[in-house]
Amino acid sequence: MGKTQKPLRIGVEHSLLGAPAILELAAKGHEIVEVCLGDCDVVFAPNAWRMDATLLPYLDLAIKGARGVKYPKGKK
Repeated sequence: MGKTQKPLRIGVEHSLLGAPAILELAAKGHEIVEVCLGDCDVVFAPNAWRMDATLLPYLDLAIKGARGVKYPKGKK
């Protein structure tokens, strides 16, 4: 499996850590960080993308969207 050219730091809720799609992202070189959001109903973050087990088949679209975000100069 190839390495990604632009690795992302991806926060993943504990219940999704073992999902094959998440393990594949780690194998490609993305940094997977466990976050505890299980009891949260709403998360406020400027670069957050919603992902739960039912959306895992669309993970590649979320990654593509995250890579496409244009940040103001010096804000990356």
